[in-house]
Amino acid sequence: DAPGADTTWLNAVIAHHAGVAPGSTGTLTASSIDALVKPLAELEMKVTLTIEDVQAALEEASATALHRVPRAVSEITQMRDDGAALKEAIAHAGGQLAAAEASSAAACEVLSSVDAVKVRMEEARDTLAEAASLSDVLASADEVFANGHLNDMARTVAQLRQGLTKVGTVPMFAHAEEKVRRLEGR
Repeated sequence: DAPGADTTWLNAVIAHHAGVAPGSTGTLTASSIDALVKPLAELEMKVTLTIEDVQAALEEASATALHRVPRAVSEITQMRDDGAALKEAIAHAGGQLAAAEASSAAACEVLSSVDAVKVRMEEARDTLAEAASLSDVLASADEVFANGHLNDMARTVAQLRQGLTKVGTVPMFAHAEEKVRRLEGR
């Protein structure tokens, strides 16, 4: 049993070593007291040594803990500084991303404008090619009709109609519609 705050346990141990029956009202004799001195002295020594061991262990644990505190504080400070540096780096990267986004948006607008110009230039190229073809067909139309081949004449009128649908708004072909009507009338 573990000793408690009450003295019953101690009295029972003493009575046992003194040879007195537990619960009896017998008295201790000088020889029974002498028999108790040695076990009690040993018990006192054990308790004292145990207390000293516990005290030494507590002092060692306290010293170790006290040595760890500055290191822990230093590590916490370093972690806080690292966190602040990381936060600053993230903010800087965010700023760079925002700048890159703005730059990309401007570049996309320029590319879109360039693409629109390219599309218009391709349309102009196609219109010019069609206009050149229409000019050639108009120039050769009188000769084709002079030969009198009906298939060639029909193909020429069809080419003229198709060309006029593509470039009819060009001022240099304003007279072409009238010429096609005249050729169809032949």
